[in-house]
Amino acid sequence: MKVTETKTKGLNKEFNFEIAAAEITKTIEMKLNDIAANANMPGFRKGKVPLSVIKRKYEDAAFDEAVDHEVNSNVKKFLDEKKFNIATDLAFEKFVREKGKNVKFTLKFELMPEFKMPEFSSISIEKPVLNIEKKDIDESSQRLLEMNKDFTAVDNKTKAIKGDQVVIDFEGFVNNEAFAGGKAENHNLELGSGQFIPGFEDQLIGKKTGDKVDVKVNFPSEYHSADLASKEALFKVTIKEVLRGKISKLDDDFAKKINFKNKQDLLSNLEKQLKKAYDAPVRTILKMRLFDQLEDLLKFEIPQTLFKREFDI
Repeated sequence: MKVTETKTKGLNKEFNFEIAAAEITKTIEMKLNDIAANANMPGFRKGKVPLSVIKRKYEDAAFDEAVDHEVNSNVKKFLDEKKFNIATDLAFEKFVREKGKNVKFTLKFELMPEFKMPEFSSISIEKPVLNIEKKDIDESSQRLLEMNKDFTAVDNKTKAIKGDQVVIDFEGFVNNEAFAGGKAENHNLELGSGQFIPGFEDQLIGKKTGDKVDVKVNFPSEYHSADLASKEALFKVTIKEVLRGKISKLDDDFAKKINFKNKQDLLSNLEKQLKKAYDAPVRTILKMRLFDQLEDLLKFEIPQTLFKREFDI
């Protein structure tokens, strides 16, 4: 094997490899002999097929396997000897592989940069402190109360308002034809939740139990079903029941309802969750402050392949 290093720059390395045809031929012969030793062909006893017959049938495949084997083994041996700290995948270019000729190719890769680690004891980083205040817990508990409202049916004269829950049957049509997935019965929908297509829930506000409503909407252009995206639709809706939500008191009974021991246990858990939610941005701030200082202390070239890959993700 012959290896020559071409002109390289910085972390980029490029080597031209040349593997003698004799090495490839030797490997081909070994592979053909292995095949012959186990070949089972009509007209011959197992393992007694003439090598000339084996050669005619398997030489092309043996050549390809031999080239791959010699390339991989020679490259591995070369890299092991050089002990390169490679940063990127190996790139094989300018391959020349013809029977009876030397195999040639170019190997390219980038190295990891070498640098001296700084004295970390000299680095000082101020950790931001995020205090959980009573108003934060109050806001969190209020959201929890709103998410766990008790809904009770209203009379059939009461009009639905935003925040009410309606039980509906509906079927959707595009160009007067029903479409797949556009029909349901006894569906619970909280008005104002944004669960349905924009404009759908607004047209049910002010309606009562027993009302039949034609809801006209346009599917969003980015709708998950390409067949419906941007199309105008008509939904025939029957309001079977209107339910109004009532926010519970924040007390022991409510806490037990959502699987806490008592009110204090619930509030303590909310505080822990808020602290945990703040941990992620605090860690991000600390990392950025550390990186800012390391940037001043460390100067080294960055492998461009890794740099580009980071922005492509």
